[in-house]
Amino acid sequence: EEKRKEERIAEVERFEELQREKEAEEKRKEERIAEVKRLEELQREKEVEQKRQEEERLKELERFEELRREKEAEETRQEKERIAEVDRFEELQREKEAEEKMHEEERIAEVERLEELQREKEVEQKRQEEERLKELERFEELRREKVERLEELQREKEAEEKRKEEERITKVERLEEL
Repeated sequence: EEKRKEERIAEVERFEELQREKEAEEKRKEERIAEVKRLEELQREKEVEQKRQEEERLKELERFEELRREKEAEETRQEKERIAEVDRFEELQREKEAEEKMHEEERIAEVERLEELQREKEVEQKRQEEERLKELERFEELRREKVERLEELQREKEAEEKRKEEERITKVERLEEL
């Protein structure tokens, strides 16, 4: 009877030990599930942040393009003004040539003055054109740098996403091994 009683006690103790182990395993399983959920939440947050940054980069590129269009419009306007100025000068030139009453010396002096004005205008136009070309080159260089920077950011983003995905897979595999 004593021996059966001890065996029953031992059996109860084994059952309680198995129950404790089962509860510990359940707890570990719940902790693994919580960790996976936490990692998934972090991944979602990261994706939201990456999307926000990408939208900001696109807005910046759109602002850059808008500035470029405005600059081109301004250059076109200035070019039209320069053409109109040349047309006005040519009209004045024709009027001067049609002025038959003017004394010959005065006419020659006026023509020389107008020619000097024309040379000065051509020099100024050439200088402005060179400045415009330099500005366009600077603008193009900035655009290339911006595109290269965006491409580099994209590559870094993809590399980071790949690294995070590999880490997540590794963590999940470790959790599954546990």
